[in-house]
Amino acid sequence: MTMELTPSDYTKAMWDKDFKVTETVTLKGGALEAVLVVENNGSEAFDFTGSFHTYLSADINAAAVGGLNGCKTFDRLAESDSTVSGDVKFTGPIDSVYYGVPEMLTLATGKRTVNIKSSKTWTEAVVWTPWTDMEACYKEFACVESAAVTPVVVAPGASWTATTTLSA
Repeated sequence: MTMELTPSDYTKAMWDKDFKVTETVTLKGGALEAVLVVENNGSEAFDFTGSFHTYLSADINAAAVGGLNGCKTFDRLAESDSTVSGDVKFTGPIDSVYYGVPEMLTLATGKRTVNIKSSKTWTEAVVWTPWTDMEACYKEFACVESAAVTPVVVAPGASWTATTTLSA
């Protein structure tokens, strides 16, 4: 499946750049692969941020994100920096950015482990749960996002590509 976004009156009201964003999602070999391409069709460089929003089924009480040990993190709820020690577990609300992440993260869901492989162009990861802000369902999912929180600059006529692959 391929989706494409190009400028319109609606997008220009928010961001007046000449761009094309294409996301291609493919199921193959037991994995889901998502490729995001951002093209700069304008005459001046632009920057953007983004992430691949992966809401993954998980028992929040048993879930843990692996692979972030030693990464610098910014907790957006507490507005504080720290370094990750061990797996990230869901013991309360989380909305954190992780910097310098490896290409492979895992989410142990309580029933299985999901591998989250990201290209090096995704330089950060975001781990998020709404906790009781979504009382009806927060115990059933976790969000582990491949992200570009640090703005990416795309020169005129150039493009940026990032890939995320989810597998069991």
